[in-house]
Amino acid sequence: MGLKLPRGPEERVDLLENGQVKWTEDTGKLIIGGPDGNNEMANQKAVDSLNIEIDNARGGLPSLQDRLDAVDLSLADKASQTDLNTTNINVTQISNRMNGHFINVLYPPAPLAALNGNGQPENMANVQAIFDSIKNTGGIIFFPGNKRYVFTSTITLYDGITVLGVGKNPTNGYPTILDFKAITGTDSCFYMNGASDITLKDFYMYGTTTGSGNDIQMVGYCRRINIENIILNTKTTGYGIGVVSSLITSFWKNVLVTGAGTGFFIGTASTSVSLYNCYANYCTQYGYNIEGTYCSLHSCASDYNNLYGYVLQNANQVGLYSCGAESNVREGILILNATGIDVMSFRSHANNTGASTFYPSFMDIQNSNKILLSNCQDSSPNASTTYSLTSTTTNSGSSIVILNPNFGKAIHSRLLNVPRIDGSVYPGVIDGANVGNNSLFIDSADNALKFKNSAGVVKTITVT
Repeated sequence: MGLKLPRGPEERVDLLENGQVKWTEDTGKLIIGGPDGNNEMANQKAVDSLNIEIDNARGGLPSLQDRLDAVDLSLADKASQTDLNTTNINVTQISNRMNGHFINVLYPPAPLAALNGNGQPENMANVQAIFDSIKNTGGIIFFPGNKRYVFTSTITLYDGITVLGVGKNPTNGYPTILDFKAITGTDSCFYMNGASDITLKDFYMYGTTTGSGNDIQMVGYCRRINIENIILNTKTTGYGIGVVSSLITSFWKNVLVTGAGTGFFIGTASTSVSLYNCYANYCTQYGYNIEGTYCSLHSCASDYNNLYGYVLQNANQVGLYSCGAESNVREGILILNATGIDVMSFRSHANNTGASTFYPSFMDIQNSNKILLSNCQDSSPNASTTYSLTSTTTNSGSSIVILNPNFGKAIHSRLLNVPRIDGSVYPGVIDGANVGNNSLFIDSADNALKFKNSAGVVKTITVT
């Protein structure tokens, strides 16, 4: 025939240059004519014959494009025969093939019983059995959306388990709702004891309405407990999310806790826990209570809580970065018995709504040292509030450094021998008799700016 089967890019180019045929990559076929579209330069019968040779060389297998077209037709055919809104396609088979490591609670593998998700109380023995079934292997427990699962007792979680839902806001779509309102006393909703590698993700959760337990509780030595994209609406007088003992190397992201006693609690023995874009509001005590070591909060918020926005108590090397607090009854931040605290680019707005004359709007520091405040703002403090920041620390070894403050009220300080780089703008207000040596202060007796030198001699600073 004068034509040969193309076996590589170079030979295909030769055929094209000769103007005899055009090779099409999508179908793997030869057609009449070269790039110029001349259809008279090859005999159709010869080309058809050559294509038969190509098919034979492939062993009669269809081209890639043919196979893709066949898949598209198959999927379209299945979609036309199946109502995906009402019919579940082989979910049980899929779960079984994955050896139970992925369990849809509506279609669990035998012998597990399916949950209802219809807003009526679930059989808690069946619920816990699903989690127990992957106790030794770990896996995903999936709660489909547009369902409300009602639980009446605590669910225990084990190593390697992921609790996965769909969405997190009832007003935006049809999320997974996990309802623990019936929990009473000191019981938890989710309970982890010395567990590791657990993830809670993508659901809306109702906590207890009458209990005092911690809705999501971690005890013992827990590690890598990650919480992401959930809303917890609760009335517990305990913690919304509570680390009672120790938590290591974990992150919580996009989590809202509303209505708890304290929204987020991280215990003293915890390290390397980071919170991103979390929010606590309308808590009866604190938004956040952080007692851990080298932990951090990034772009978090704490509003309308009945006491403090943030409490850093017994904390060591903890940072708040680009966080904020608004309209809390007491100050935005309380730092108590802490060391090495960084607060950077923090915005305090309209705090101390309880209108106490002494309590500050932005921050109170008690018996703490090595505190760094940078680019912090206290805007719209309550009119009855006298100070933006107070410190009752009397330890002569303490130090507070304040960079670029933007405070609506004065600073009240009892610090002794503290190097203050902001003194010329926001000096502490204090009785001169109680000021340590080498301190800059405003004497409460006459409101004059003064300096007490190393010999204890007080001199008035005159600005000309």
